[in-house]
Amino acid sequence: MIEKISSKLAINLLNKIHVDDHDTQYEILEYGIECIINMLIPISFYTILAVYIKFLPQMLIWLFFFLFYRNLIGGYHADSHIKCIFFSSLYGLTAIYSIQLLSCINLYLQIITLFLLFIIHILTKPIIHHLDDDTPEYIRKYRIKIFIFFVISCVLILICNSPMTSISTAIFTGLISAEILYVIACFKHRYH
Repeated sequence: MIEKISSKLAINLLNKIHVDDHDTQYEILEYGIECIINMLIPISFYTILAVYIKFLPQMLIWLFFFLFYRNLIGGYHADSHIKCIFFSSLYGLTAIYSIQLLSCINLYLQIITLFLLFIIHILTKPIIHHLDDDTPEYIRKYRIKIFIFFVISCVLILICNSPMTSISTAIFTGLISAEILYVIACFKHRYH
């Protein structure tokens, strides 16, 4: 169903503009629309829940750190749109509820956890889904981005911990949420 909607939207948009390579532009546009739909549905659920439990700023911070960090390290991808939407919605709603639960975790335990994750990413490489990108240069650049983002996130957790614990925990939860999907993808790749 998502493919049909994306296809119709892509055709309509391409008919309104003049393009030289219609087939290539169609595929790119259709894929982009599919991605937008796959993200909008879960994010709508997250927003509804966050507004309902009065946790919108924390949800937005979690979402930013989760998506940005996951984009850097890679992670699990469902094999269909329906599974993607279902698992993303369930996973995100669980993570948003977890922010409140994880706020009781001691700052030192958070730092130790993040330090261990940092070591893991020194020893492992990001998950590359496109074989063309699996080059030493690409991986080196992404490792640098991962470390910079990770260090910035840790500094923000430290700064926000005392005055705004829920914001600090939202950042921590975003990183942990991305790491869980990274671990799942590593196991999936290892056993396939």
